[in-house]
Order: sequence, then structure tokens, then C-alpha cells
Amino acid sequence: MGWAWAMATMACGVGRGESIPVPNGSFEEPPVAFVGLDLGPWKRTEKPGWYDEGGGMYWNQLVGVFQNTAPGKPDHIGNLDGRQAAWLFALPGVGVWQEIGPEASASPVRYELGHAYQLVVDVLGNGGGMKEGVPLILGFCHGKADGSRGWVATRTVVSSALLFPTRTHLTTFRVTTPVVRPGDAWAGKPVAIMAESAVGFEEQGGYWDLDHFRVNHVPSPELAIRLLGTGLRLAWRTESGWRYHAWRSSDLREWRPLGGVVEGDGAVAELPVEGDADGAWFYRLEVTAGE
Repeated sequence: MGWAWAMATMACGVGRGESIPVPNGSFEEPPVAFVGLDLGPWKRTEKPGWYDEGGGMYWNQLVGVFQNTAPGKPDHIGNLDGRQAAWLFALPGVGVWQEIGPEASASPVRYELGHAYQLVVDVLGNGGGMKEGVPLILGFCHGKADGSRGWVATRTVVSSALLFPTRTHLTTFRVTTPVVRPGDAWAGKPVAIMAESAVGFEEQGGYWDLDHFRVNHVPSPELAIRLLGTGLRLAWRTESGWRYHAWRSSDLREWRPLGGVVEGDGAVAELPVEGDADGAWFYRLEVTAGE
């Protein structure tokens, strides 16, 4: 039989892996009696030149922290994590971001080769008369040499009555990066997360509620070709919450599925390698993440 070579790729999706701390991810510090403007380690996006603070609303007031109302109140958010959350006005460029990890400012977590990262955020839209179709971008970013930030992976949340039928229940959204590769502009840089209003001037107005930012990371699986009896098997260790789909090719251009989708459970998965007598065969593993 000809020789075989295995590799792994990871596609964007939703999943569960090892948790990375997000300092003040639920905006519980410092405690507020009603509202406050101290975001702890979170940073606001920079004030653009067009924004005029002479109208009585300063840029730093467009993002802040509020305390949930008491249970039983008509505006009480029933699934808030803790007692507090953040508001973010739907004006162009308004946002918050931070580099994450323990003591983030001193020792941030960095985008590691062979790893994918997942952001999970709870969001509530349609606040304050927000129009239908107003967008909010959630995602991972990285710092650039000029001090600006570039996106790594994003998801756009669009306000609608269908997506947010009530103002008392947050909806969970997820963003997952591709596996970090050599040559990626963010490889080795601190992992940063951000939420930013992407509304245009004509649709601006209203506000979003944000809560419970959390981040997971999962390493790309290592594939092995094992000899079992007289046959070969493709093997890899799975992670719970992730789905795996193996493919094979003879020329690295046309790929055909090898078996069906494998649900990860933490154990080693194996698939029989379909072998022809001659030629080289290549095997690829796609990883997506499940709910």
C-alpha cells in the first residue's frame, strides 16, 4: 500500500474548550448602586473626530455599567449573570475591548499557533427605540503597530423584533477564530476581544446591553496513522463539544469524505483508512464546534 500523510484544520464554529479568564467579564466590578462609568480593565474605543461633546453627552458616557432591577420588576432581566451588565449606545464606532487573561495588563494570553479561540457573549438589543437592522460587531481583535486594532474573527448581531422579542432576556452569541497559523498577523500577539457598534449615521440611536463575556480555546488535534492488524486507521483525540469530519485526497486538490461526522467525547476516535495498492494518500480533519 502507498504511504499516507495526515493533517488537521479547524473551521469556525461554536464549541467548548479550556476556559480563559476574562477580567470583569460580567461587569460586576466595581459595584454600582444604579449606574456607573468605571469599566475596570475594559477600554473604550477612541473618540472619533466627528463626535461633538458640546451637546452634553461625553464619549465616555456612551458605554457604562448598570445594576439589574429587582426580581418582579417589569424591566428585570431574568438571565443576567450576576447583578450588573454594560450598556453600549448604538452610535458609529462606540465600543469596548480588552486584552484577556490573568493580570491581563502584565501577562496577557497570546494567540498560540495551532489553537482556535471562541468568544461567548450575552446580548440584548432594541433598547431605547433602536431601529430594526442596527448592527453590533462582536469578536476577536489584535493590536497593530500604529496602535489601532485589527479584527481576527467577527460576528455581526443585527437588531430585530424576531431576534430580541423582549427586553428582559439576553441572547447568547458565539464567535470562533480559525486555527492560528504561521504568518497570521495576530500570531503571538495578545488575545483581545471587542464589541463595537457598526451602525451608520442614519440608523443611529438606542442602546445594547452586554453581559458575561467568556473565552475558550481548543488546540488543533494531532492526527496519527495506526496499523491495526492488517489495516490502517486514522486516529485522534477528541474534545467534548466539538465535531470532527475526516477527508482524504490523492492530490491535495480534490477531497472526499472519510466516514461521517464524529461527535467528540474526550476519547480517541478511529476511522479505517481506505487504501488502494499504490499511490500517496493525504488525510485532513475538519473541526467544527457544536452546541
